[in-house]
Amino acid sequence: MKDKNIVLEPANNPSFQTFLETLSILPAISPLSNKLFTIIDDPNVSISVIGGLIGEDPGLASRLMTVANSPFYPFSEKVSSIRGALVRLGLVTVRGILLTTSLFDRVKHQPGVFELWKHSLGVSRVAKTLANRTKDVMTSDEAALAGLLHDIGKLPFLIFKPQRMENIWKTGPRTGKDSDWELEEFGLSHDQLGGRLLTQWKFPEIIRDSIRWHHQPDKCPSSSRRSAALIGLSDTICRGLGIAHADFPYLDAPLGDFLDILEIPGDEIIPVIQGVISDRDMLETASREIF
Repeated sequence: MKDKNIVLEPANNPSFQTFLETLSILPAISPLSNKLFTIIDDPNVSISVIGGLIGEDPGLASRLMTVANSPFYPFSEKVSSIRGALVRLGLVTVRGILLTTSLFDRVKHQPGVFELWKHSLGVSRVAKTLANRTKDVMTSDEAALAGLLHDIGKLPFLIFKPQRMENIWKTGPRTGKDSDWELEEFGLSHDQLGGRLLTQWKFPEIIRDSIRWHHQPDKCPSSSRRSAALIGLSDTICRGLGIAHADFPYLDAPLGDFLDILEIPGDEIIPVIQGVISDRDMLETASREIF
């Protein structure tokens, strides 16, 4: 199934077009992870089977336990088993974490990637908080997952052209949207590519649409418009507070536009912003532990 809103790379760059056609089998994802992504969607597969597969990969098991016990998930008691981690996080969240960390592992040593990871965690945190303060938009788990995955479309650019991306992040642009120069450079933007990836990986529509349209929620299908605005607002709050991966001093839209779509007053986000400020040290610690 293809996202009809995707703008494809011009034909004069066939290598990138070929790359796009093979995104579903990115080498960054191990065969075991691919198998996990498939069986997690099967309602007839037990947690024990999923836990057993994860246990076959000590690195994967360690990562899952680290995430479940990190300050990012402030539970009073630590989990000591893979099963406990699966129950705590939920299978949909685990699938997102495994996918995200698998791709980040491929590029984690490149300049600027840690900041991108911390930004993703920050947006996940803010989105979860906002979901708890709004009605009938997203569940807190859906919001946290969409926030974590919202910039996943940037990772293929880093895999395909690492030097070009490093130069862009180091030298500019200093104004305008990152999606604008991605369109110019690659023929599609990270939000478009993120939507395509999550369609291929069969994530729920509300997650896919929220990521595809988080920069333009007004253009999102009406069924997911408020969720896209929630993720866009979370992204904008984090960037506005300096929890960002590059120096792009812009707003996708005035905060009021996001708030209007969400149908919430501006004073609703003041405690959210205060929470982000107080969580800075926690976010730094959790980002380093998981990364």
